[in-house]
Amino acid sequence: MMKQELLYEYGLNEQGQIIKAKDAHKGKKYICPGCKTDFILRKSGKTGPGSRIPHFAHNNLTDSCSFESYLHKTFILKTVEFLQELINKNLPLVVNWKCSLCQDKHTMNILHNISGVKAEYSMKERKPDITLYLSSGIVPAVIEVIYKHPPEKEALQFYRQHNIRVIQIKIASDNDLDNIEQKLINPTSFDLCITPRFRKIPLISVGRPRFRPSNGIPNDFLDNPGKYYSKNGKFYIKRRRWL
Repeated sequence: MMKQELLYEYGLNEQGQIIKAKDAHKGKKYICPGCKTDFILRKSGKTGPGSRIPHFAHNNLTDSCSFESYLHKTFILKTVEFLQELINKNLPLVVNWKCSLCQDKHTMNILHNISGVKAEYSMKERKPDITLYLSSGIVPAVIEVIYKHPPEKEALQFYRQHNIRVIQIKIASDNDLDNIEQKLINPTSFDLCITPRFRKIPLISVGRPRFRPSNGIPNDFLDNPGKYYSKNGKFYIKRRRWL
């Protein structure tokens, strides 16, 4: 039985940019963000009652593409474009979330000192949906986009072991594609606690550097993640040797 064709609002142009159907032009090549097969632009140019909304449709509809894959990939690409534009203009993105550790409400500019963003960047063992990185190449945080399935436990464990904070954003429909900023500002979850939990106690030592444990994350973690160390789910701050 033939699948019923869906009306897709966004497609990829030949430069790999996300284009809305109403801004697309006939005669140009467009592909589906989900399955990478050819799209057909259906746009009459007419407006008013009875006119069809501009949209993309698959040239040959097959089982290789699902609405889930289209929605997931399109949200990722639009988010990357949005974040990169903010980074290029040196603009902040202040997010709000309720901390699962201290139960307080936190607010933070997640783009402070972030130099770039990538979609599906390979970390060998893992490939997060969206990766935020510093100029040094260090990855302090990733964004996982959830439509139906949350990140695997193994993935979350990998991020914890590498001191990478995870922002999770749940999406439900194609309406979310037009609300990227609001979905980022109010993420579903963010496993970062910025409540101060580190006491400045001198450690007298002439041997190996020592660490002090804490269940919280310092508010400068995204700026300097290499300063900290994680072991068995707990976080440690490296102290200088005192003579």
